[in-house]
Amino acid sequence: MKSSTYRFTTFVADHSLTNMLTLDNFDQQLPKDLLKKAQPYFQNKKVLYVEQDSNGIWQAEVEGSDTYSVEITLSGRTIADSFCDCPVESPTCKHVVAVLFALREAIRKQGTTSGKAAKKVGKKSGKLTIADLVQQVSADELRAFVVGHATSDKTFASKLQLHFADKDERIDVGKQYTDLVRKIIREHTDRRGFIDYRSTFKLAKEINTLQATGVKMIAQRNFKDALTLSMVLLREMMIVLGECDDSAGNIGSSVSGAIDLLQEIAIQEDAAPSLRRQLVDQLAKEVLDKRYFGYSDAGILLLDVVRQAVVKLHEPDLFLDLLDQLMPIHKSGSSTFYQDFLRTLRVKFLRDIGRDEEADRETEANMDIVAVRAQAVNQAIQARQYDRAKKLLHDGVRIAEGKKHPGTVQQWEQIFLTIAEAEGDTDEIRRWAKKFAFDRWFNVEYFRRWKATFSPEEWAIEYQRLVEKIRQDIADETKKRRSGWGINVADDLLNRLGPIFTEEKQWPDLLVLIQQAPRLDALKQALPHLASLYPSEMLALLIPAIRQLAEHANTRSDYKGIASWLKLVRKTIANSHLKTDALINELKATYLKRPAFQEELSAIK
Repeated sequence: MKSSTYRFTTFVADHSLTNMLTLDNFDQQLPKDLLKKAQPYFQNKKVLYVEQDSNGIWQAEVEGSDTYSVEITLSGRTIADSFCDCPVESPTCKHVVAVLFALREAIRKQGTTSGKAAKKVGKKSGKLTIADLVQQVSADELRAFVVGHATSDKTFASKLQLHFADKDERIDVGKQYTDLVRKIIREHTDRRGFIDYRSTFKLAKEINTLQATGVKMIAQRNFKDALTLSMVLLREMMIVLGECDDSAGNIGSSVSGAIDLLQEIAIQEDAAPSLRRQLVDQLAKEVLDKRYFGYSDAGILLLDVVRQAVVKLHEPDLFLDLLDQLMPIHKSGSSTFYQDFLRTLRVKFLRDIGRDEEADRETEANMDIVAVRAQAVNQAIQARQYDRAKKLLHDGVRIAEGKKHPGTVQQWEQIFLTIAEAEGDTDEIRRWAKKFAFDRWFNVEYFRRWKATFSPEEWAIEYQRLVEKIRQDIADETKKRRSGWGINVADDLLNRLGPIFTEEKQWPDLLVLIQQAPRLDALKQALPHLASLYPSEMLALLIPAIRQLAEHANTRSDYKGIASWLKLVRKTIANSHLKTDALINELKATYLKRPAFQEELSAIK
């Protein structure tokens, strides 16, 4: 059985963001090639019918090489779960997507705003659905089949017992799920105890089915069994993560899915405090295992689950005690990433729960950590304590320079600009904005912020000074270079002045630079600006540049690139067909023995 619940989870600072697919956005979120395969099934009416059963699940059949059964579970307009019985091994398939198109259209036509209406769409095929088939057999026949099937299929027996675990208190749900998951894992493990790349797809597909069961448990308020299942999936899939080729990220996604379930349980308002405490206790033991911080960010995500749970419990010290236990575990090693993360998280958490005095002490004790210092700087800025913020920044720059961390130095310096703008300090704004506008490469945003501090009259003078200084700097640098090796003044001028002339719309000056250094990359950037103003001049530069490009072309990709250039020239420069046609004929005659090149040139319109 294939089940897919789409989650795009990113850990940002100290919380998780989970975005689900909906009937409104699935065609923007899913891969384009999958949508392309699915649309003909929908457009050619291969979705035979779609109807909602008594449980609110949408049942459908899609006609392909066989007739496939599809199930879609909606929560409002959110796609909570999906299933198709086709043999495709990826997390979803074209049949499911085709049904989504059909379902969305049907709901739209009936003017509904959720998946609760539009009970039936299309016409059933001759094949009975499972729901219909069950209605056709007697209770005794069904019981006999279930008992017989459970006797011969132990996996089915386990699933049956787990589904009806509330009917028999003697069933150890944790053991049953552990045995079931381990059996599934063994089925996809080779003799070496390894799970190869292809097998991770099949394994993840079955694990996704169990995760969907967890989602349903939470929806049914069965938090106890949902917690048990989630912890089993987390533990077992973390073991698998170290024993497989997870290049496709399938097993990592299964781990993330288990963490998503735990987070859902943690934030439920009606979950019993005892169960939430059980969740905290179990995760506190798990994250002490360094594996959770080794293979992925699972440890960081789990800490966020614990954080949310203790806030609901109103027992923040449980989280602080856990951070204290983790500190020595991550103290060894050359990297301080996790140590710094834990210390930063502690300060942030203390601040969030209103224990500001403790947070202040922790902040002062951990100012060597960039994130902690950044929190202090932001706090000072919000309080308009600009002198304190600047002192913190100066100290941060000094520490970062000592550690030779130029990126951190720039991070602090950029905040100086923010403060200068808040204080209205024009000189400081100009100082920092100009620095960042020309720091390593041209930055148009900072250039505009610098320019905005001048009146038009002042800027005309400042702009002239800037251009003259850049020309003088290049001349001075050229003199210092040894014996002229590697010197290309025209390229230097184009690289440093070209973006400025473009921003300032100094088109005559830009044309002169391009003429002195007619590189194709520069020509392409300048073409939209100069083509209409200087068509003959640009054409005179482009034709020889394309001809030279052809001299080094030897692959189909190269030939396509040349053809693209010729098409671009013809499209952008008026009355260029005559000269481009001449170049095309010249290239055809020159490269007669390159059929692929001939094809690409002949296809130019």
